[in-house]
Amino acid sequence: MGYRKISIKRKIVCAGDLRFKIDIGSRELSATNTGTPQFAFTVLKSPFAMIDTAEPDDNFDGISTSTDSVTHIFYVRHITAFDVDMKHVIRFNGNYYKVLKAMNSEESNLIDIIYCSHKGLVTKPAVDW
Repeated sequence: MGYRKISIKRKIVCAGDLRFKIDIGSRELSATNTGTPQFAFTVLKSPFAMIDTAEPDDNFDGISTSTDSVTHIFYVRHITAFDVDMKHVIRFNGNYYKVLKAMNSEESNLIDIIYCSHKGLVTKPAVDW
């Protein structure tokens, strides 16, 4: 019987990986004169990010995905005096992503990991959010 080396893949985010410009903002619903709902997107921060895709599952990292599934993970440099949470929306390449969970990686104040659900284009009906 001998020892077997086990390699563990650990995701390391380098400064060069943060190359995609995203917009983190708030989404406010309003009604038009015809009564159809619409929303206005207000940009709060525009950091650079690394984007990773995730395969939808019934339960991903403690998040119940019965209604929303984690489809994308955004890694951004930690923004002091600004906490990303579930009330925020991310816009990237004309698509919108609903924030499901945001966490400070290893409590080191270096990288924030944001778990999101892809919601589509701006023209997607407001009831689908």
